Amino acid sequence: MAGLGTLATVGSPGEMVSDAVRSLPGAVLLAVSCCCLAAAGASLCLGVRAALSRTRLLTALLVAWCVALVVVALFPANPPGAPLDHAAMVHRYGAAPVAALPPLFELLVAEVAAPRRGAMLPGPAPVRLLRGASLAALGACLAFGALNGQAVLAGDDLLPHSGVAERILLALVLVVVGLSVRVVGHEPASGRRTPHERATLY
Repeated sequence: MAGLGTLATVGSPGEMVSDAVRSLPGAVLLAVSCCCLAAAGASLCLGVRAALSRTRLLTALLVAWCVALVVVALFPANPPGAPLDHAAMVHRYGAAPVAALPPLFELLVAEVAAPRRGAMLPGPAPVRLLRGASLAALGACLAFGALNGQAVLAGDDLLPHSGVAERILLALVLVVVGLSVRVVGHEPASGRRTPHERATLY
């Protein structure tokens, strides 16, 4: 809910979320949102390790995402129009993996949670939905990075409506994280694949 509240923050179409929450209550809301998402990521990491197989890379990506969220919460963005200081640079570089990592680890969740009867099956509906949403989030992330990445990191002027694009990207991040929780939650703790099944899939 805190994350949805942050995304709903009213600002100009070119304002990033970090700029739109320039007031103290807004900054607190952003920090709380990041900490809540980090807690959700840690819980998802525990669930993944309990229910799925081949989780080393998946765990590493989830841990990196949680760390990036905490960094964004601890290091605030600079006020709009102010020069970039060290804290703002840390915030901006920390925000990149916050948006970029979820599509990657959610695609891994979808792949590992696929049916154990063979690699060619498309998977149950929740897994297919997670895979499709993750691909959409990955495409949005790549498009946003290509169009705005350099300007965001360097503090240059953003393209018109870049703030709207960022909110769409972050909304997709929330969607794929929620879908992955559903997929992992339906995976039995005894769901680890046998060596033969892992050889079939990989």
